[in-house]
Amino acid sequence: MKPYQLIWRMIRYSPWLYAGDQLSWILIHVAPLAPGFIYREFFNALGGTSTLGLNPESLVALSLGVALAQVVLRIFGAVTDIPHRFMMGNLLRANVFTRLMDRPGAQALPGAVGDVFNVIRDDARQVEDVISWLCDMSGALVFAIIALVTMLSINAEMAVLVFLPLIGVATVAQMASNRIQKYRYQLRDADSAVSDSLNEMFESAQAIQVAGAEERVVARFRRLSETRRRAAVKDRVFTQVLESIFANAVSLGTGLILLVAANAMQPSLARPFTVGDFALFVYYLTFVSDMTVFFGRFMATYRQAGVAFERMAALLPGQSNAVLVAHRPLYLRGPTPDLPKREREPLERLQARGLTYVYVDSGRGVKGVDVDLRRGTLTVVTGRIGSGKTTLARALLGLLPKQAGEITWNGRQVEDPAAFFIPRRSAYVPQAPRLFSQTLRANVLMGATPPTHPTNGAVPGDGLARALWSAVLDEDARGFDKGLDTQVGTRGVRLSGGQAQRAAAARAFAQEAELLVFDDLSSALDVVTEHMLWERWDALAATSEGQGRTALAISHRRAALRRADHIIVLKDGRAVDEGALDDLLARCDEMRQIWNAQDAGEE
Repeated sequence: MKPYQLIWRMIRYSPWLYAGDQLSWILIHVAPLAPGFIYREFFNALGGTSTLGLNPESLVALSLGVALAQVVLRIFGAVTDIPHRFMMGNLLRANVFTRLMDRPGAQALPGAVGDVFNVIRDDARQVEDVISWLCDMSGALVFAIIALVTMLSINAEMAVLVFLPLIGVATVAQMASNRIQKYRYQLRDADSAVSDSLNEMFESAQAIQVAGAEERVVARFRRLSETRRRAAVKDRVFTQVLESIFANAVSLGTGLILLVAANAMQPSLARPFTVGDFALFVYYLTFVSDMTVFFGRFMATYRQAGVAFERMAALLPGQSNAVLVAHRPLYLRGPTPDLPKREREPLERLQARGLTYVYVDSGRGVKGVDVDLRRGTLTVVTGRIGSGKTTLARALLGLLPKQAGEITWNGRQVEDPAAFFIPRRSAYVPQAPRLFSQTLRANVLMGATPPTHPTNGAVPGDGLARALWSAVLDEDARGFDKGLDTQVGTRGVRLSGGQAQRAAAARAFAQEAELLVFDDLSSALDVVTEHMLWERWDALAATSEGQGRTALAISHRRAALRRADHIIVLKDGRAVDEGALDDLLARCDEMRQIWNAQDAGEE
């Protein structure tokens, strides 16, 4: 869709609010017509040629009344314009956020996080400006039409000179439109490059130091910053030059009017140009001049809004830009709707048949893999690096969009895995845990309130305590200065790698989901801690609540393989064998190689 079509659809989202905004600004821009007539009568009254018969004092009082009315109109304009701008900007942001959140969770954003937020913030504001200024342009156009008719009736030649600059501005703006877009594209691209570079430096500070690459990284950042500076200068200077042209064109028109006015005020003329007429022309000229400059700025901003729409659409590859302006409830006032309840449905059997997801760039992934999980079992997916283990788990949970195959839960087909596999149906611990800049307690609970169970031997009964104990994080938590109220820092930077991984595991345990999915849970754990984790898994499985716990684990570690009820062996994205450990070691060469590749000291 073209930018004007997108803007029109946004206007139709709340037509009554837009109509109120439009009406208020038409009145605001038309209101200065009245003072022009009053000033004309005032100066004509001083010369004894007033047509209304009012004395100067009455005209001054009338002028003050009109000024007060203009103040009231301005207030009304703000009351309508601010909510309208807020609604239009947030419609764009809500649509972009919704579409981004609808993306499969394991698919990367189309750019750095900081750049994405810059687009959502700044480009949405650019579109806000166009819609708001459209109301101003309508009002200014109505003023210009009435003022032109009035001035033509007084002196046609001077009226034409007043509006000549507007024609020049329109011509210059049209000629400059392509260059406006070009400079805005360059500036936005340079902004993105700088944001991406900053994001990479912050995330890879340790790697940069280890490689001794500080000077090279800083030099690259300086080059990007210099490119951004030049792009910003070009964009800003070109905009200022255009505005200067617009303003000087108006000044030229003003000089021409003064020259013509001197000749038109000759008393020998049949219809002499009075002082009052001159006052009206000069007063209207101020507003026509402002309109001329504003028209040029509006045309430039409209072109820039086209760039803004394209940048927001680029965040949603494969989708029409019409999704940016789709009508949806915003809930800006009153209570927000309740979130759908997450019903807990006991898992008896989860099956996937022919599950396929292949990465377009590399051609790697999983092809036609079957998974069969039964209640109360631990299934381990194993294989070499790059065999597709993580891809399989993500495709099963909907974090990657499966390209083929079907998934059933208790015999019922799962149409949308991403929406289905949520707490309390499933809980997922990724290979690289994601923690938030909050307390350890908040990171584990994530707003949930785990139920309390009867204490059973060494297994705690309290839900939070049980989650920490299951993840072997209880002793660590007690050792922190503030215990569970310890701030973990950005992405858990204040925790060790093993503590961060166990905190993510405790979060999954706290959900008490029907299905637990662990992606290489023990990769950052030492042997002793790993053994303790699986021993506690066994102890929990012996309780009445733990007997029905179903888990899918991705691992090549012996501690996990020994406890598996069922093992799936992947190679090059396909399941080459599956079954019990002893059977696989006896018949599957790939399984033997994975087993023998373990460290000799691991038990």
